[in-house]
Parts: sequence; structure tokens; C-alpha cells
Amino acid sequence: MEFDIQLGSDECVKYLQPIAMDGYGVRPLELGQDHKELEAELKRMAPLNGRIVLIFRAPYRCPAGRMEVWG
Repeated sequence: MEFDIQLGSDECVKYLQPIAMDGYGVRPLELGQDHKELEAELKRMAPLNGRIVLIFRAPYRCPAGRMEVWG
């Protein structure tokens, strides 16, 4: 499985179109016990007042899950 990490500053997030904010129908990522640990790591990487989005991709680059954390 592959993944993408997208960083967005508060200015970038402010001007996103509403359709981009919903994740295009990709379900939130559920990782069980590892969820909080990964969320804490992503929060450290996120820009102040911005966000970081981790998108897991199945074969052929289809989105399989998504995790969004605000800084």
C-alpha cells in the first residue's frame, strides 16, 4: 500500500473549494490502537493553523483511506 502526505497552511486551507474539503468520498482511516500514535506524529508535522492529510492508496493509486490532522 502506498500513501501521500499533503500539507496545507491556514491560507491554503481557507481557499479550498468545498468539494475538496470532503475528501472525495474517501472514508476516514481506522487504525485501532495505532490511530492516536499516528495522529500525534502527524500533528507535529502539520503547519501551525494548517493541516496535514495522509491518504493511503490501494493498488493503481485508488484512495483507500484518509486521515486529516490540524496543527
